[in-house]
Amino acid sequence: MKIKKVSPRPILASSGETSVEVTIETTNGTFTGSTPHGISSGKGEAKHVHTQTAIKQIKRFSKTLLKQTPKNQKEMDAYLIYTKSAANATLPVSIAFAKANRSFPLPRKPKWPKLMMLMFEGGKHGNGNIRIQEFMYIVNRFETGKKLFDEIKKYLQKNKYSIGIGAEGAFTPIKLSDKKVLKIMTRFSKQRFKIALDVANNHANFPARQISQYITQFPQIQSIEDPVKEENLKGWTRFFQYWGSTKQVVGDDLTVTSPKIIEEGANKRFNAVIIKPNQQGTLTQAQKAVETARKHNLKVIVSHRGTETNEDYISDFALAMKTDFVKFGGPNRGERIAKYNRLQKLLKKN
Repeated sequence: MKIKKVSPRPILASSGETSVEVTIETTNGTFTGSTPHGISSGKGEAKHVHTQTAIKQIKRFSKTLLKQTPKNQKEMDAYLIYTKSAANATLPVSIAFAKANRSFPLPRKPKWPKLMMLMFEGGKHGNGNIRIQEFMYIVNRFETGKKLFDEIKKYLQKNKYSIGIGAEGAFTPIKLSDKKVLKIMTRFSKQRFKIALDVANNHANFPARQISQYITQFPQIQSIEDPVKEENLKGWTRFFQYWGSTKQVVGDDLTVTSPKIIEEGANKRFNAVIIKPNQQGTLTQAQKAVETARKHNLKVIVSHRGTETNEDYISDFALAMKTDFVKFGGPNRGERIAKYNRLQKLLKKN
């Protein structure tokens, strides 16, 4: 395969801000990739720059790609890392090349990952008194989560709560507290479905004991992401020692898809990790993070970001990595539905 042209351009992301899309013309056809970015993020994430700056970086390093096309994904991503460009310059090229090169083939019989489907959101993603960033049901099928979402919507309407949605397509009523949200979710799950939380404690500023109180009071809570601020490593260790044997303790802002950080904290601070390709900037780095997690028997959750595009390759990547879970948001925004649609299409095809 030879790359004949690389064309970056600004596109609108889900927040109305711009993001970067890259089209590469190759001897295998024409392929595009685009990049999301986070609303809340960890300090160790790869650099993110203004869209126009990222486009300039792509135009600069693509001159080399036109002279000599990398042989495979590993070679392409190694070059992208070598350029020291921002993640929003490297990832769309990494994705477009992966599509062109068929770099991450699906297993012969891909399995459904479990869905962490978003029902309520707060913190930097929402409004009002809800401090926890994400409240999710763990379900096996989209239809199951959508039915629960619709039941909750009817309840909110009946009780005169707002049904406005947050950044990722879930409810964010102004007058609800975290505890009230958990009561509602427990009521509608009827003990059938586990609950997953993303505390995003870098921003929520929750005392760990309060999170522990919620877990004790609502035993359906099975997965807790970022329950402690990322710099508080002792706090992570204490929380994991208390809950790690019975619950899924998930690193995201702490681990930022970094193989090194995952290696250091595996089964000491967390037993599951979020994988977000843009946290490091290439698909090969995300793959290495997955491999590191697997080596330590950690659960793997491939995730979208707070500000998204309609790019759906994350679904392909999740199936190729045989991920345990995916987080694609609520069932009420087009850029989130794009990922669910792609997942269903791939699984029906195979």
